[in-house]
Amino acid sequence: MKRSNMVLLGLMLLLAAAFSASAAENNISKLMVQGEGKVSAAPDMVTVVLGVETHNASAAGAAAENARLMNKTINVLLDARIAKKDIQTSRYSLMTAPQEEPKTASEKPKPPEFIATNQVTVRLNDTSAVGKVLDAATAAGSNSIQEVTFDLLDPQPEKDQALALAIKDARRKAEVAAKILFACPSPKTSWNFHTT
Repeated sequence: MKRSNMVLLGLMLLLAAAFSASAAENNISKLMVQGEGKVSAAPDMVTVVLGVETHNASAAGAAAENARLMNKTINVLLDARIAKKDIQTSRYSLMTAPQEEPKTASEKPKPPEFIATNQVTVRLNDTSAVGKVLDAATAAGSNSIQEVTFDLLDPQPEKDQALALAIKDARRKAEVAAKILFACPSPKTSWNFHTT
């Protein structure tokens, strides 16, 4: 389960060219271009959000069963050599399930059902272990997988490379446009170009 991670940066480059109409008057023309730089890199980390949802006629029962299954899930994650600091509780809730209104006046309302939800966010530094970890977590009692996101631990080198490419692209576009601009015979004409 590998996916390329793309870093995309845009850069605005502004050039000002001064044209002297006379010794007392200057007319400033502006040329604005946008550069684009793209860099691809294989992800080296995965963030997984998984959880446990339990239902019970009592709040205490729903919470207790939820805690039991979540503890089993966390123990399985720790057994998979995931550091404790990379397993963080991201959500916990205890509420009643929506109830249907009685269909007749003689019908008694049903007793409330309680739902306990507990989610953890897990960071994996081995992208090839995602399937194995999810299988182990679901076998231990996790019944909710909310999100699986691939990313880079340190995206800065790719961002820097994309920025350098964006600057190079913007400079090339500016040079092409400037040649056309400077070839204009009228120095008093005001120009404002914007290219993407």
